[in-house]
Amino acid sequence: MTEIAFTVPWPPSVNNYYVRGEWRRARSGKMYQATGLTKEGQRYRDELPLVLLEQLHGRRVTFHGQVEVELECHPPDKRKRDLDNIEKALFDALQHARILGNDYQIWRKTSERLHVVRGGCVRVTVRPYRLHQTEAA
Repeated sequence: MTEIAFTVPWPPSVNNYYVRGEWRRARSGKMYQATGLTKEGQRYRDELPLVLLEQLHGRRVTFHGQVEVELECHPPDKRKRDLDNIEKALFDALQHARILGNDYQIWRKTSERLHVVRGGCVRVTVRPYRLHQTEAA
């Protein structure tokens, strides 16, 4: 498989992706606090497969094995943002859309902040990962 490229809406920040739930007791007796997706996180994860189907013209593409992901990030405004805060929601949504089997397949990732676009978007390129000749020597 070669590579695929598509543009997705700006993902929610990891700071707004999870919500803490009630305290529960594990079988071992230890207490833990359950977590889940916020409504914003759930909506993003559920809508992304539809966006991808439209952009990929109905093709279903799943990568098996190691991949390289390139992110061209166009934030929705000029506020200071950590690019790594959007990766979790985006990579989870790509897994939910079955582009990736699991985000542990990502061997290399690059993120670049570009100019502001109203509403924000991320141009994503996914390709099989190959060791560069200099790394293999």
